[in-house]
Amino acid sequence: MEEILDYEDNEKTTNYRKWAFRFLIYLVLLFAIGFYLFPSNLAASEFGDLQQKLFILGWILKIFLCIGIFFTIMMIRNNETRDYKYWISLFGISFFFVATVVFNFI
Repeated sequence: MEEILDYEDNEKTTNYRKWAFRFLIYLVLLFAIGFYLFPSNLAASEFGDLQQKLFILGWILKIFLCIGIFFTIMMIRNNETRDYKYWISLFGISFFFVATVVFNFI
């Protein structure tokens, strides 16, 4: 029996689907915060402050969406296992991408 003492596991494991799923959760939470901020401050006289908050939140959402798209592309490219994180991330990030494109050009 031959023992291999310097055996290294060369199988590289990636967590792209986990990170894509996390960024989808972040997108949903930030989107919910935006929906919470908009009606609560709409009646206030500080509309400029609300506009600034929503502008910053919009850019944060776009940055997180770009990062989520990157992880989704990497997850597809590396043929990761297709579990619930894979499918939810794929459809969720795609939905946010299409919604962003449609609402920015209307």
